[in-house]
Amino acid sequence: MSEPYKKKTLLDISDEILSLEKMIDNHDGDIEELEKDFNEFLKHAYDDLEGKLDGYCALITEVTARSDFRKEEAKRLTARAKTDDNKVKFLKERLKYFFIHHEFNSYQTPRYNITLAKNGGVLPMALDEAKVSAEYTKTIVVNSPDKESIRKALEAGVKLDFAQFGERGQNIRIK
Repeated sequence: MSEPYKKKTLLDISDEILSLEKMIDNHDGDIEELEKDFNEFLKHAYDDLEGKLDGYCALITEVTARSDFRKEEAKRLTARAKTDDNKVKFLKERLKYFFIHHEFNSYQTPRYNITLAKNGGVLPMALDEAKVSAEYTKTIVVNSPDKESIRKALEAGVKLDFAQFGERGQNIRIK
């Protein structure tokens, strides 16, 4: 007799762990409800602890891989969109050149009305910054903590009433 169909992933994540992922996905930012459901899930954590931890780590590994893939895909699609933007810019510049060369202000096709128009907004300026007189300059002062010198002072044992070292956090490493 063949085993009934069981949904499997590349990492063989159990149905219980997959239901945990669905639970997380279905909470749409409602952290209180998610914590309540997650705590219910953890009540039975010691039932097959090794299997649950293994499946839990497999879920983290799978979601991490999916996230990395999506980030790479987003980079690829962003690069393609930039290529398309550059094509559009080139095509519009060539069309503008054609209109100027043939002294067209507008033209109508069955699908489009094309117009050569002046840009709106403020007039552009040509500016030689080296020749600008003092009355037309402004000074911007930005006060921000010099974190590097503060860290060096703390490391040297200087007591500062406005800064102190915190404690290192903890993280999970899955290998």
